[in-house]
Amino acid sequence: MLRFTLPVLKELDINDLKLALINFIISQQDSNSFSVLIDDINANNAQTVMQDNLEILKKFAIDTSNTIYKSQNLNIYRQLATNLVKDKKAYLCFCNKTVCNCPALTDSEIQNLLKEGNKSSIKIDNFTIIKEDGNPTKIFTDAIDDMSIATSKVILNSEEKNIAKAEEKIHKMLNYNSNIEYFYIPKLKSSNTIRELLQEGILPDAIISYLLIPKQLDKVTYLPQIIKDLKLSQVKNTEFNIEDLKKVNKVLLKKMDSKKLSSIFGFADNSLGDMLKLFLDKASTIKELDEIMVSIFTAKKCDKKMKLLAEIIKNAPMISEFDEFVKYAEDKSNLSGNELQKILARIITGRENENKLPEIYKYINPYLLEVAKCI
Repeated sequence: MLRFTLPVLKELDINDLKLALINFIISQQDSNSFSVLIDDINANNAQTVMQDNLEILKKFAIDTSNTIYKSQNLNIYRQLATNLVKDKKAYLCFCNKTVCNCPALTDSEIQNLLKEGNKSSIKIDNFTIIKEDGNPTKIFTDAIDDMSIATSKVILNSEEKNIAKAEEKIHKMLNYNSNIEYFYIPKLKSSNTIRELLQEGILPDAIISYLLIPKQLDKVTYLPQIIKDLKLSQVKNTEFNIEDLKKVNKVLLKKMDSKKLSSIFGFADNSLGDMLKLFLDKASTIKELDEIMVSIFTAKKCDKKMKLLAEIIKNAPMISEFDEFVKYAEDKSNLSGNELQKILARIITGRENENKLPEIYKYINPYLLEVAKCI
């Protein structure tokens, strides 16, 4: 069994996702089960963040079917901590001092402090397992959960080696022979949240490929292949560059089935997908392509000449060839040359300096009446 503890008090960030992906991938390689531990004990009103984070894992094809809500095991955590105190393996701490004398308190001194209403936490050595509010710490709950689900490997960020030592000590105190293997991966130098990246219009497959094969910017490797090939020893990168990620995303958009690409924007049309790919020299995200689509399909603020051209398009027959259409527009409007090209570009794309108008026209032709509208 491998597991990932889902943060619920903050949005899932790029390091959280990387850790979740690697734990899930290794579980698949080992033909092992995978659990998502949801640390909802101290979540209070963080239900929305918790649910959003869980949905993000699903977007990245991480199996969330086996979820464990820690709040359901709260009594177990508290009872085990109390047992440790009874066995003198843990102690009640009434202070917040670096140098603590609480381990030396006698039973009568402890009872007097409790009668006086003093609050206490429960500690093992110098780390807390139960806080003053009676709720367990993540270190303690993770250690107990690893016992209950028979975790075989724990993969953590490299800065969490002290956490692993604490969990091992808890297991020893509870007489649990864990035989858990601990592995560590370097953190990325980034605070980007996954929600931000998705809102920017970067696709999950691009994020997965970039996170796990960071030097490969000219192709996309999908999760099933990564599951086959990834080795923990290869996970060494610490850099995160949003522009490099966008390069991978652009590769993915170019490879995407045109009909599927258009469906992202509410269509199901190969032609529109092909048209969108014309803009991938300047765009690299769904958000940027959406801005282009809005510019094309939104009614334009028209001057007199644009209104004239819009009326000509409204009454024109279906003309498949761009040059033939330009000739028709010239005859009907008395406009010509560069002036006509700029007005056509504005009425079709919303921008007058569009050098791909002939190619765009080929794909947008069936939608001309919808596109060439004025307000």
